[in-house]
Amino acid sequence: FHPIACNIRDELSITISANPFDYDFHPINLDAFRTWLKTQYESIDALNSEWDTKFKQWSDVYPFSTDEIKSRMASNIPEPSRDTDWQSLQKLVFDLRTSTNEPTRWNLAPWCDFRTFMDITLADTLEFLKNSAHEIDPTVPIGIEGSQMPHAFGGYDLWRLAQVVDWMEPYDIGSAREILGSFMQDKILLTTVFESNTNDARRRLWHLLLMGDKGCIVWWSQDCLYSTRSGSLSLTPKGKALAVALKELQSDLANLIMNSTKEFDPIVIHYSQPSIQVDWLIESTIDGSSWFRRFSSYEASHNKMAKARNGWLKLLTDLGYTPRFISSEQIESGQSLDKAKVVVLSYSYAMSHKEFTRVKNWLTANPSNIILADTPFAVFDQHGKLLPSAEITERLGIFNKVKIDGLNTDSIIKYTKDRDTAANAGSNIRSRLSKVIPFEPAVRLPDNSRVRVHRFKVSSARIVAFEKNIDLNTTEDLTTNIQPNDQPSRFLAKFDSNYFIYDAWSEKFLGNTNCVDVNLENERPAIFILTTNQFTGSSIIHQLLISAREKSKPQ
Repeated sequence: FHPIACNIRDELSITISANPFDYDFHPINLDAFRTWLKTQYESIDALNSEWDTKFKQWSDVYPFSTDEIKSRMASNIPEPSRDTDWQSLQKLVFDLRTSTNEPTRWNLAPWCDFRTFMDITLADTLEFLKNSAHEIDPTVPIGIEGSQMPHAFGGYDLWRLAQVVDWMEPYDIGSAREILGSFMQDKILLTTVFESNTNDARRRLWHLLLMGDKGCIVWWSQDCLYSTRSGSLSLTPKGKALAVALKELQSDLANLIMNSTKEFDPIVIHYSQPSIQVDWLIESTIDGSSWFRRFSSYEASHNKMAKARNGWLKLLTDLGYTPRFISSEQIESGQSLDKAKVVVLSYSYAMSHKEFTRVKNWLTANPSNIILADTPFAVFDQHGKLLPSAEITERLGIFNKVKIDGLNTDSIIKYTKDRDTAANAGSNIRSRLSKVIPFEPAVRLPDNSRVRVHRFKVSSARIVAFEKNIDLNTTEDLTTNIQPNDQPSRFLAKFDSNYFIYDAWSEKFLGNTNCVDVNLENERPAIFILTTNQFTGSSIIHQLLISAREKSKPQ
């Protein structure tokens, strides 16, 4: 017996899911926190200056609880009060025009730093457990199941978690699957199949295959198998339904896609854990003293930052682009922006000086590079402290190259709602955005097709797949949310040049052309193979799969 993989924990969390809860104030953890703070601040005076506190020595340093930081926000007084004016907090709104006049109120560093440290603590613990397991058997991938949406609580800094595990099975909440697909391109992503009928399972599994998943988990055996009187196992109706979909996902076509390289456009969406922390404090002011009831199940459908994130994804993919996410750490490294032409800063409240400088240098290096933003960006530092007015003015001064009328958080969030309810909804914002992006998509679609394009490179060929651009995400009760848009559609897709085009399902040659008539079903994608030379032989898929596997062999 040899395990395929090892799971450290299902639905692990520093709290429960991503629910808000102050943890961990044990003396051992606080000592470790103070040690970490010394890597962030060169002296206790530097920490006090950043936090607006008066600690005399490192051993006195104590992070703010959520109640305490909200007390500061309500009162605009550095030291937290036991008598927080919760009604004042509920009326508090972050408005850059006035908030810079109240720097203490918006100095969130004593809370944000502790949240960052707890994120690091979870990631370090997982890395320790993975390395310990690899000492026993280095060939077994070590990972986690049931990961949550990106959040200020629970330890869910998705960038950090992606660096320390070999595989992950995420709940697709708050665009988590999209984010992890960018951060774990060379690692294993899986999904759990909860569907009980063939078409729903086929639809989601093909979608996730195109997104980069390498397999799935069937939950659970008692729903799919039953024991007969003779003692043998037989498939239940659910098992039989899933068997049809799973067999498709083991086909040569599915294997060819898994052995191909996903192609992204030079558009990156900013992922910033400090911004997620700041945003949670801003959005939760309305909750007053009941902030601890702002469960992740509520956040999944109400958090504006998550809604805007999904809005940008839908808007860009509706236009035919394939964006990816980029973390603050990647930007600070100085390499990941090199090939980007568009940077989307959605709710990107916080940036370090180093990160901002990298973005600024990238923007000025090429006149065609652009920033798209829906909120004032980089107005807090990486610790969650609002910057002085003069520095904010300097930072926002770089954002004068592109102004799109009507492009703001409300319009981005509204776009995802309207596009599923009205035939031509969102056409104006799509038109305006397409005019400022400095390059056309590799595959051009009719406006309002609401179709997502996936592109892959394999050997000397390209694979282009089309699917309905709907949400196939998982809710916290482990059901799959499938949005409407269930009518089959037909449209003409245009490519950047002529290709020899094959229908991947039938392997039928469609001609040497720069366009294809797409008949898109509901349950599975339309997939085409594009080559610069016409193939001969019995199966183009089989030939490409052999070539792809040969290239992937260790030299």
